[in-house]
Amino acid sequence: MAKFLCKCLHVIGLVRTPAPEQYTMIPNVVLYDLVDRVEKKDMSGNALIAEVDRTGQDVIHCPKCGRVWIKGFDEVVYKAYVVEVDSE
Repeated sequence: MAKFLCKCLHVIGLVRTPAPEQYTMIPNVVLYDLVDRVEKKDMSGNALIAEVDRTGQDVIHCPKCGRVWIKGFDEVVYKAYVVEVDSE
């Protein structure tokens, strides 16, 4: 994916790897297990990245509107989550 168009019409460039607006979300349980394995020298850095890619969900953050786009497991599309605004 070279570009991502947010609903606010901001174009997010994803050509550069790693892209600053692109994240990988993984459960803390998996993260802590991976850190333990790396610290015990049971896992290389390359194996760590491969495991994060396997277990994580792709996330894109729009710097213009604050939306977070999360791609579900085994899905092609991203689902949008918008920052709630308090109405006081």
